[in-house]
Amino acid sequence: MHSIPEFNIAYEDHETRTNLPGMILQKLEPWLQFHNVEYRLVKGDDIPDDWIQGYTFRGRSFVRHTVVVVSKLNSEQLHAVAEELFHCDEEEIKNLRK
Repeated sequence: MHSIPEFNIAYEDHETRTNLPGMILQKLEPWLQFHNVEYRLVKGDDIPDDWIQGYTFRGRSFVRHTVVVVSKLNSEQLHAVAEELFHCDEEEIKNLRK
């Protein structure tokens, strides 16, 4: 079992857009809510054409099922959080919701 790591949350002065796979949202959203991070999601056809399309996750590039997390979190850190959460047990994620 992989436990949820602690991160020092790094904020930017400006809004950032972080492209991630839609499948990670079921684990990432509870983490964002638990840490009271203000964010919004832009999915699929709602992603403007002038934004970067696709993402790299776990060393592979993808274009389909992209979700953009718009927040003031540092994008590199948010990618690291998503990578760690990918390995976490569903039970641990459920505990964040309590």
